[in-house]
Amino acid sequence: MPNQWFINQSGVVVGPVTAVELRLRAGDGRLKSIDRVSPDGRRWKNAGQIKGLHLAEIVTQAVAEQTDVLPILVGTKPLDESFPGYSINSVVGSGACGVVYRAKHLQLNRVVALKTIRLESTTSETALARFDREAVALARLQHPNIVSVYDYGRRDGRVYLAMELLEGEDLEQRIKGLGSLDERTAWSVARQTAVALAYATELGIIHRDIKPANLFLTSPPIGIGLPQDLPMVKVMDFGLAFTKQLDFPAQSDRLTCEGAVVGTPAYMAPEQFSNSSVDHRADLYALGA
Repeated sequence: MPNQWFINQSGVVVGPVTAVELRLRAGDGRLKSIDRVSPDGRRWKNAGQIKGLHLAEIVTQAVAEQTDVLPILVGTKPLDESFPGYSINSVVGSGACGVVYRAKHLQLNRVVALKTIRLESTTSETALARFDREAVALARLQHPNIVSVYDYGRRDGRVYLAMELLEGEDLEQRIKGLGSLDERTAWSVARQTAVALAYATELGIIHRDIKPANLFLTSPPIGIGLPQDLPMVKVMDFGLAFTKQLDFPAQSDRLTCEGAVVGTPAYMAPEQFSNSSVDHRADLYALGA
């Protein structure tokens, strides 16, 4: 998503505003799906057509329509009761295994992404114990190019992980919206990702699902050393079901949803199709792909 936007509401043009401000307006309801927005003041689209822009009215509608997901996750309890210490604001996304919520950690007054995984009735205590160990290991990943993990827990038939909430879009969305990256940006994304993977490898953690959708692009903070016209990469989904710690014995009892594949075929190293116990070379293969 471009860093500069113009907004046309009822014939009144506002801007330029930053991409962060645009997302804030979308998230708190000030920006509607029918409002016109433009990256340059010339080409205009309805806000509802902009990829990666989560409008409050659409998120609210998505929550109401997810009757096939929410009852499985929370039963008859209000959402806030299902996650003690957190106030649930909205749904960020959902998939076959669970839902990601935008939430506030009440004690620290910090907004987080609360990622949940629905547990199958056949999930064993061994798999749950492995998740506990992996969550602790993931919390050790303190790197500017890796999404931070703040908290984890188990409750009412699911596990949850509180993580850094990011503003921006993933690489897959960027390519779909704007086409291929220019050479300078592509090298910057590749280098930042490689540095993050090298750091994780030193701690014995292998990602095993590197792909554009798991590389999040956000605006670099002041002082990070990146030019403001280049995005900062945050590697996402470091684990939950897809992380291997080299200091833990390998196990086939994984914390995945039923039928899940460890990896994404288009980016998987050949050996990963027959053996889930791969090393850092599988991540390098995926990054190259």
